[in-house]
Amino acid sequence: MFVLSLYGLLLVLTYGWTPKASGDTSCTPFHTTFPSGSVSNTGSDSLFRALSPPETYEICDDGLAMYLLKPEGPVKRTGNVNDKIGQGATINSTELCVHGKLSFEVTAPTVSGVVTAIILIGSDSLDEIDVELLGGDPTDWSTNVFVFLPGEKEPAYNKYNSVERVDGSIAQKHTYFIDYNSDRIVWGIDEKVVRTLAKEQAGERYPSHCLRIQCGIWDASEHEGTSEWARGPVDWSEQPEKIPAYIHSMTLEC
Repeated sequence: MFVLSLYGLLLVLTYGWTPKASGDTSCTPFHTTFPSGSVSNTGSDSLFRALSPPETYEICDDGLAMYLLKPEGPVKRTGNVNDKIGQGATINSTELCVHGKLSFEVTAPTVSGVVTAIILIGSDSLDEIDVELLGGDPTDWSTNVFVFLPGEKEPAYNKYNSVERVDGSIAQKHTYFIDYNSDRIVWGIDEKVVRTLAKEQAGERYPSHCLRIQCGIWDASEHEGTSEWARGPVDWSEQPEKIPAYIHSMTLEC
């Protein structure tokens, strides 16, 4: 789905942050369990830069905790939307990559209307490759690709989406991966390939720009269509002050 990436772009514009690029914008491999200093909201010397406020994330024993914060005051539901939405974490890598295999071990909340996402998104475009975990659909996970074409106001959001099964639940630890090069995109879980999209299938809608990693958790309760997709809205009367998702480790292979 598209809301996270557009929200991330808005944060970039709001905070005036310019991404750091490696010398040739090629892939720089890494493995992290998110130790102290791996995420910062004040500079680009760390591996990751938080675009959201400090209270939306935390380095902890389980790795990187990303929080969706409860809105202040009463939340009124009308149809499938809420009049207020929670504020969630949005965290970007500070390095760009062209191609590579990104693996990440995640546990996600099973709260309807909450989306946990790890995506690759263009630094100077809205090219996007997604893994999204919907709290209201805990036995599945979603993959997608978006590319804006010249003159488009929005991409074909649902043209290349797919829903895959999870063995158990997204609330359990699973390692998802995106393996991307100039010829194909491969998605998988727990070392098993579940989907391959060839460049020939996507044509001009195949991602072609430098990408960065973006991680986040967000409240999909604001717009009717998005809320319906995410099985929302969030029933905040049944939720704590913050809903957590955890990224336990992340590896980029080049």
